[in-house]
Amino acid sequence: IAHFEFEVPKWEEICDYFIFAFPNYENAKFDFILITETELRKRINDMNKRFVNKKKLKLTFWLMPDNCIYETSDISAEGEWYWMSKGEGGRMMDGESNDFTQYFNNWGILNIL
Repeated sequence: IAHFEFEVPKWEEICDYFIFAFPNYENAKFDFILITETELRKRINDMNKRFVNKKKLKLTFWLMPDNCIYETSDISAEGEWYWMSKGEGGRMMDGESNDFTQYFNNWGILNIL
């Protein structure tokens, strides 16, 4: 689990990417979420974050044993269990705005030549 609290840049101060780094105690290394600024803002709006219009944003990410990663800051403990328990068809959060798996250690997003 990783918690982040940061000031959201104003629209006129747009940055290209957000990179969230956090320790992975399973492999004693750091893991990263790399996401474009546009996609992060879209997901924040989709998740109806209560604090979008405030100066600071708080995000909590859960890294699961199968390397799927989900944002869970506005979900209760019961909700976490409900949405993140893996069933035969996957997790209920799979493919939703809270699912950040496609951005997990995805360095290709930077388009570095």
